[in-house]
Order: sequence, then structure tokens, then C-alpha cells
Amino acid sequence: MGHRVLKKMESENRIQIHVWEDTDWKRRCEDAAQSEGVLHPEIQRDANGKPFFSGCPELFFNVSTTRGHTVAAFAPFPVGIDWEHLGRKVASVPRIIRRYFFDEEIAWVQASPQEENARFLHLWTIKEASVKLDGCGLYEGGLCNCRAGFGEAAAPRFSFLNGKRIHLETFYIGEEFLVTVAAYRDFLLALPAKYPKLIPNILCHSKN
Repeated sequence: MGHRVLKKMESENRIQIHVWEDTDWKRRCEDAAQSEGVLHPEIQRDANGKPFFSGCPELFFNVSTTRGHTVAAFAPFPVGIDWEHLGRKVASVPRIIRRYFFDEEIAWVQASPQEENARFLHLWTIKEASVKLDGCGLYEGGLCNCRAGFGEAAAPRFSFLNGKRIHLETFYIGEEFLVTVAAYRDFLLALPAKYPKLIPNILCHSKN
């Protein structure tokens, strides 16, 4: 196992982000694990379907795919990640938010009609990344029980699920993808040079 690499990641509290222009995530993640020192990475799934490297408990990862692309997060601690294509138009937003969102979240999504779709995608990535971090299953109560935390911020910067506070970072990759990364601790992000982190305008707006 590449302990030197993991110790560096842990000392920097770092989550390494990978972006691939295909959806062969299993092969890609196994290759990435080998590059970080895992001799024989093998991906398995737990009872709720969360993938992990068997025989390598000190390296955690999570993946998300959309529009023929994959994003993955690697860390020496549990991590969740989700992304959405900014061009995705969700016709059933009212039905979905009634089913899965809390009142404060609904109010935030609907507070700006011109940004309703973007705000919905923002919250959706938060909920999915948080549930994937927890591993409780998206539709086994996870999405319904995940609550975004606003505080005094313009947009959610943390979430709560199963009694735990989750740290979040939401950003753009390129001009097409909105990404949220979730962990139970503060963290730093390391992105490929090809994909500089861009902060969504939505994070700079007022809460209302």
C-alpha cells in the first residue's frame, strides 16, 4: 500500500478529484488507486451498494457519472461526491422538491424563479453527495432525511444526515458541471490542472 501518498493526503486534509471523459469508472478508479500505491485494487460494494476497495481500508473513494463523464473523489477518510450537468432541465422540480426537500430548502429554491433550476441542481448534488458519504442508500430514506444547513450563508455550506453534520464544497468543473463534495471533516480539494475550480455565482448571492 502507498502509505507515503496517503500520509501526504491526510496531512493536507486533502481530497483528490479525478475527472474522466468516459463512464468506465471502475477501471478508472482501480487505475487511480494503483497510481497511489495500491498493488491489487479490487472494487466491491457494501450492503447498500457503496463501492470500496477491498483490502485497502485506508483509501476511500466515491464516484458520479453524467453525460458520458465521470468524477471521482479519493481521500484517506470517508467521502461522497455528486455532479450534475448544468444543461439538465428538470421538468418535475415541483414534484421532486415536495417529496424530498424540507420547507426551508423549498423556499430557497423558489425564492429566485430565474435560478430555480440551478438552485434545485445545487441542492440535489448536496443531498446525493451527503447520502453517498453516509452510505445509507438514496431511496431508503437517505434523500428524505438529508437537510441542507444554511446558517447565515447565501447557500448551503453544510448538511445534516442521521445525526451527523457534513462539510460541503460546491463548485463548477469547467462550464458544464456543478459538483458537490461531502465529508465529515474540513478538507482541501486537489483538482486536475485542466479543470480549475470555479465558484458558482449562486454562492455569492444573498440567501433570499
